[in-house]
Amino acid sequence: MTSRVPGPGTLLAAGLLVTACYSRTETGAGEPFRVRDAQFFPGSLPGEDAASGGAGAETAGAEVDEEPALAAFDTANIVVFQGQTGKKFSGRVNESAVSLGMRLKDYGSGYWIVPGTTLDPQTNQLVWGAVADFDRAIPTGYADLEVVAFDAAGHAGVRSVRSLCITGRVPDFLNACEPTIDPPPAVISLTWDTGVDLDLEIITPAGRVVTPKRPLVVPPDDDGNLLEDAGGIDRDSNGGCWIDDIRFENLVFPSYPSGTYGVYANLFDACGKDSVRFEASVWVARESGEDERELVKVAERAGILLATQATGGESRGLFLFESEF
Repeated sequence: MTSRVPGPGTLLAAGLLVTACYSRTETGAGEPFRVRDAQFFPGSLPGEDAASGGAGAETAGAEVDEEPALAAFDTANIVVFQGQTGKKFSGRVNESAVSLGMRLKDYGSGYWIVPGTTLDPQTNQLVWGAVADFDRAIPTGYADLEVVAFDAAGHAGVRSVRSLCITGRVPDFLNACEPTIDPPPAVISLTWDTGVDLDLEIITPAGRVVTPKRPLVVPPDDDGNLLEDAGGIDRDSNGGCWIDDIRFENLVFPSYPSGTYGVYANLFDACGKDSVRFEASVWVARESGEDERELVKVAERAGILLATQATGGESRGLFLFESEF
């Protein structure tokens, strides 16, 4: 593959009881793992390691009469992409507990406490919920989310661990966590730094203009059937200035492409911002070990677009480079 680049152009009462035992001295705003509407405490997450076999070392869901314990942990999936915001976790703590502490093991300088907020009438246990943000700098691969329940006196039970798969912003079909899974053969990616509707725009060898508003590399046939391995753009981030804080789009090829693809960045709408910084890149799958492959960046270009360059989809975006596969 070759590339041609143009010239320069609050916690509730439960939380208050816990703070009586631990003095909060930081806000946690700069932590790589952050929990919204939760209290941050510096230092190691309290509680006994389940591996030590202490009281309450049973798995989540077990009945524990005296020690505060996690009773249930729910999430839609264990996959988190680098820089993801608004990841939701929820569950219940047993009848001895009033709040839950959590931290991403080995990342950051402290932990977060969220209160139990409502009573589950079927179990008589408090329900908790957390909305977390993950820093872009957290490495890909598996990461352990440690959680522990607290009682009203601030005593911690036994810590539990939930493994999360941290994936890159370029889709790799979970290859970062399971290297035996093959990543896509090729990906063209666009990422940016602020809340604008910026679109990855691709011109295919056949001359088709592919954008998040028209995402398929090959259009459906006359009967509306899709070509299974045609490829397409995965999302329209911030489309219509509905700000999702994802700020990246990828053209994913299920099979290795052939020919020359033009890569553009089209500022569809500045959404009230003055400018946006972006980076476009090309990734291809390469051998990384015996029977294993990984995505490798083979081309990139960064730049800035001003609000005055917003097109509203009326014209082509800024040409960045051509990639020949």
